[in-house]
Amino acid sequence: MRKIIHSMIICCLFMTTGTTTYAANNDLSEDCKKQMQETREEYGKLVMSDLLHSFHLFDENNEEDYIYFTAKDLWKNQLLIGDNKLFESLKNQMSGSYRGEKRMYIRKSDPNTSYILFRNVNSENVMVTLVRNGEEWVQVEKKIKQGKKFGVKEIKCGDEHFMQKMFDNLYP
Repeated sequence: MRKIIHSMIICCLFMTTGTTTYAANNDLSEDCKKQMQETREEYGKLVMSDLLHSFHLFDENNEEDYIYFTAKDLWKNQLLIGDNKLFESLKNQMSGSYRGEKRMYIRKSDPNTSYILFRNVNSENVMVTLVRNGEEWVQVEKKIKQGKKFGVKEIKCGDEHFMQKMFDNLYP
């Protein structure tokens, strides 16, 4: 009951502060979008740091010895170069569900071996080792370790936006 009353108060505050326009337009405020983006970036950095430490990728080598590609980077390159077996094999490895960002690291001195790092939906850290075999990348190893839990602040503006939309629909 308290939650309902609290939600109604929030809705009423939105109406009096003039924020109903973005709720009625089905669009989040710029401030809310910015907060959500910053939170996603913060979470992504924490996850990637945990991944790199979990698998000790840079322990023996310097971080500058590696170059990485995100899934987005690969899709952009495919648009420029076109389809081929090499991209198809990477696309299979880089697709799927994950939390944060999925990255493929290649050591500059050994461009025929790569490491795909990501956090799966079960919050486990995953490292897949690939070897370039002719015109495709082939998985040779997969390691899974439990990932750390992070206390990232929860953004409430999306919830408030949802409540305002509901309130707008109740009292048009």
